[in-house]
Amino acid sequence: EAQFSGKEDEEVWFGLEQEFTLFNLDEKTPLGWPKGGMPSRPQGPYYCSVGPENNFGRHITESLYRACLYAGINISGTNGEVMPGQQEYQVGPCVG
Repeated sequence: EAQFSGKEDEEVWFGLEQEFTLFNLDEKTPLGWPKGGMPSRPQGPYYCSVGPENNFGRHITESLYRACLYAGINISGTNGEVMPGQQEYQVGPCVG
């Protein structure tokens, strides 16, 4: 509370990120990974990925994005993360 004292004319904004990993139906293998192994390429192409060879589960990510918008969640972005099958959402800025 002390941080806000005397600053009543200012507006607080906040945002958050949520990272998650999508898995195959075996519940052990991340989406985009070979079964029982690791990807053969370095992690670089997957970060903020473009194209089906780099972004796995995009249709799932986009469906949840649309559901968040429909629910009134102030979602502002999504991107592929460093690991194949790893995604991220950004929410905000929100006034709080």
